[in-house]
Amino acid sequence: MENELDECILCKGEIIWQYHKPDPDIIVYECKICRKVRVDPDIVSENRSTLREKGYLLSGYVREQFSKGKQTPLLRSQDLDSILNSKDIPQNPAQPIEKLILFIGKNTDSPGQLITIAPEYDYPICYCKNPEEFKGILNYAVTEELIDTSGEGKYWLRTKGYEKYSELVLS
Repeated sequence: MENELDECILCKGEIIWQYHKPDPDIIVYECKICRKVRVDPDIVSENRSTLREKGYLLSGYVREQFSKGKQTPLLRSQDLDSILNSKDIPQNPAQPIEKLILFIGKNTDSPGQLITIAPEYDYPICYCKNPEEFKGILNYAVTEELIDTSGEGKYWLRTKGYEKYSELVLS
């Protein structure tokens, strides 16, 4: 079938399903890592270098929009530069940690409530290149007493993390 993909164009992860619409101008699929992805078919052929170098940032962007409950954006060649230069993409080392705190805060209802985070699938939350980079951010957040862990993939915000979360939500 035309526009059939073997792997996610953003993270190279496994595609769970691919939706084939009558509209040949859109490819829609779900990836275990990025979640729901919508792309213009021309994006692959026209942006190989950008996807190879910055696909992980686009993966983070798509994952963040999905986790906010928004329709994931249609990624088109002409929009990639504006997405990659937007305020949504972390521009300094503190911002991936803020993304982690926002993610945990938005997915819990009270202090101490646990959330499951699997680095092998959830690394785009912090716009990381890979699970190892994400584990480093998780470890840093634990060391800084922003979050804590049961050691079994369960995390929660500590008091300092909730204070940071409140600050981020209000800004």
